[in-house]
Formats: sequence, structure tokens, C-alpha cells
Amino acid sequence: MTIALILFSLSVLFLCIVLVGYPALVFLLAIILPRKVDERHFSPRATIIIPCYNEHEVIKRKIENTWSLDFPQNQLEVIVIDSASDDGTSEMLDEISGKYPIKVLRQSQRKGKASAINEALKEASGEIIFLTDADALLGRGAITTMVRNFADPSVGAVVAKYKMSGKSMLSKSVSVLFSLFREKIRHYESIVDSSSYFTGEFLAFRKNLIEKIDEDAIADDQFILLDIRRKGYRCVTEPDIVVSEYVPFQTTGTLEHRCRTMYGTLHVSAKYKDLLFRKKYGLFGCFIFPMSLARIILLPWACFFAETTFLYLLISTSVSIFSASLLAFVIVLLALVTFKREAIAAMFSIPILQVAMVLGTIDFLVGNSRYEVWPKLKKS
Repeated sequence: MTIALILFSLSVLFLCIVLVGYPALVFLLAIILPRKVDERHFSPRATIIIPCYNEHEVIKRKIENTWSLDFPQNQLEVIVIDSASDDGTSEMLDEISGKYPIKVLRQSQRKGKASAINEALKEASGEIIFLTDADALLGRGAITTMVRNFADPSVGAVVAKYKMSGKSMLSKSVSVLFSLFREKIRHYESIVDSSSYFTGEFLAFRKNLIEKIDEDAIADDQFILLDIRRKGYRCVTEPDIVVSEYVPFQTTGTLEHRCRTMYGTLHVSAKYKDLLFRKKYGLFGCFIFPMSLARIILLPWACFFAETTFLYLLISTSVSIFSASLLAFVIVLLALVTFKREAIAAMFSIPILQVAMVLGTIDFLVGNSRYEVWPKLKKS
């Protein structure tokens, strides 16, 4: 029982540090030591790159949405790179290109999103590159708002606020967890230095900082962040721009998607391990990036040990203590259900995310790159 109690205590301590202590500390630092971005009007030439694979259903609406933005059209270039789609996307692009001044590039073989982006970068003429997914619709002021961050010479990349959505309870629960423990935290990190991770639905960077993306990088957005931060520039969030994405609603789809994300993040992070604990990279190197990796790698194991040792300790103690703990659990459960249905669903989605993180970590450690170069996931 002593070993179980020690494991339980250490696991709970780590969970408190990661889920409560770190967010609270970053929040306080954002208040005490903010590094404000010198945002102001800025109108450079910009290139929007839209990588697509089998996006027949959404690509027309995406192009229409892109050309409805309020950025000066004579300063805007739009490149669509089709990665060997076989659902009619290519034919749809032929039709659209006759109506809108877009540049269409085609790959005869699907080599992955990073490869598609690299092909487009070769043709891009903009000073600022915007990457956006084909199913991500943008608000009218999206580019104008994002680009003003680049008036600050210390900023190398900017990412929009990301929101998950979906009709299923699982999708909603994952969205709750993401908003609480990822989106808010990365915004505070951005205020004090740089975000710990990027999402690829809508991001921008200085073209002269990224010549190409490693084509084996599954997490191309994370590659951009770490590569630019290594070069001495900040990677910040733009909270005034929100991009939503549907998440897979099936348990198997969510599990596979999270495994892939975990593997890709670790794969890219390993290439930039020289950023860890380096004063040269400010709070990002000394604090933000190390905590991000600790959270990613150790959190699922801490949850596992906390859960299993808690059950063991309950079974090993008296019936009265077990009954009291069970009653407390039921009360909390009822409170959550009364407060918000998604909260209770979030509790049950945690094991799914735990399993995904563990499997993704194992795949990385054994070198098992079993993931598709560019999967198409069912959306809820």
C-alpha cells in the first residue's frame, strides 16, 4: 500500500502542476511580464496557400470566401495545390479558375501535406504566407487582422484562435478539454513569449523564414512554429480571429486522429530538442517548450497511475471510506450533469485521449510511422 500511496501522490502532484499550476503561472506572467506585439496597419504582399486533397464539396466555397476578404486584391495571391485528388476536385478547380484569379498547381502523386505546401512555396511571391485548410471559412477581416502582427519585426508567425465543433457528445467534450487546457494556455504563452504549439487551419509566417518543410513532418504546423522560434522570432496567437473545425465523432476516428497528432508532434519536437532549456530562446526555451513536452509525454501516464492506484487504495481500505468516496463521486457527477452536459462527457473522453497519447508515444519510440501521409477523416 505504501508504494501505491507514493505513486498516487506523485501522480496527483504532477497533474496539479500541469493542469493547475502551469496555467496559473503562465496567466500571472502574462499579466506581470507581457511582451506586447506592436500591432498596426501593415499591407505587404500576401500569398494564401490552400493545400487540398479530395475537397470537391468545399473548394468552390473556399475560393469564394477567400476572394470576399477585405485585403487589397492587388496585394493578394491565391495558390491552390491539388495533391492527386480523385473525387472531382481537379475538374472543380478548372471551373473555378476561370472565374477567380487563382493559381492552380497539381501533384500527380499524393505525397503528403508538407510536400504540397513546399510545391506552393516555390511559386509564392508574397512576403507573408498564409496557410489555410480547404474547409476553413474565414471572416471578412481575417487577413487584415492577422497581418498587422507582422508590423512588429520580432514576430515571425501568427496563428488564429482554433475552435473544435461537432454534433456528437464526444466532439463537444473534446472541444471543452481543448479550450480549457490548450487554447487558453497557448494564448497566455504567446503574450509572454511564443505559443507552445500551432494549428494548421489558419496560420501565417514570413516567407523568408521558411524555405521548405520537412516532407516527413506529419505535424507541419508544429514544424513551422519550432523552426521559426529557433531562428529567434516569436510565434504568437491572434485571438480576434477564430477558425472552427469539425472533429471526428466516432471513438475510433478520434482515437486514430489523436494518435497521429501525438506521433507527429513528438516526431517534429525531437528534431528541435536543442531548444530545450536554452536561455537563448527566452521563456520559450527555458519554460514553455519543456513544459509542453512534459505535458504531452507524461500526462497520460500520470492519469493512468492516479486512476489505478486510487482504485487500489479504495479497495484496500475500509468499506466506509470506499462508500464515502463513491458517494462523493456521484455528487460531483450529478453537479456536472446539472451544470453542463458536455462536462460529464469530457470526463469519459479523457480515457480515449489517454489511450491515443500512449499509443502515439509508443509508435514514436519504436519508429512505427504507420500513419497516412494525408488522411481524410469523417466529420461530425
